[in-house]
Amino acid sequence: MIEIQALIERTGRQIEKKFCVSDWLMHINSEPESRYVNIDDRLDMSELINNNDFSGKHLQLLFLIKHNQEYILGYNVPSGYNLWSDFLNAAEDFANYGRSKRSYGVDPLIMEIRSVGKEELNFSIYYEMDRSKKYIDVMLPTQEFMISLASSLRDFLVKMIHEYKVDIGDEGTIIRVENLIKKYDR
Repeated sequence: MIEIQALIERTGRQIEKKFCVSDWLMHINSEPESRYVNIDDRLDMSELINNNDFSGKHLQLLFLIKHNQEYILGYNVPSGYNLWSDFLNAAEDFANYGRSKRSYGVDPLIMEIRSVGKEELNFSIYYEMDRSKKYIDVMLPTQEFMISLASSLRDFLVKMIHEYKVDIGDEGTIIRVENLIKKYDR
């Protein structure tokens, strides 16, 4: 089973206020999950959105991916600006061409998805300048991964656009994701 979750990063000031700490960097070193807000947490999302520093145009995101109850992409991978868009474009490339190679956020990281046979894909994130320095390099079942990825993107977009009224996309963006789900949900 593959589970994918999108989290939004708090600012240092927000972390200090929320957790009553004076040094947010030391705090997140011991509790990395405190750096992020789960979009299903309405109270934390309200605090985040109502902050003057918040902008839907520049969301610092982290995607957590679990496969068989183990994190394959976790807090050890850098967050990135508007990763939802990078993941959506990579998923569409993969659906159309059987492979995708895209930037992962603004860091010099590459996210690659490539087909390996009919039922598996290879998902990797690595440094652009040195492919041997990998954050992740795993084989996953194609249909399950693509449905999980597209479903989590749809849930993220629907919540952000409709529930929280954040300007990150429109109905056309949601339809793009739903088309991916239809392609793989056979």
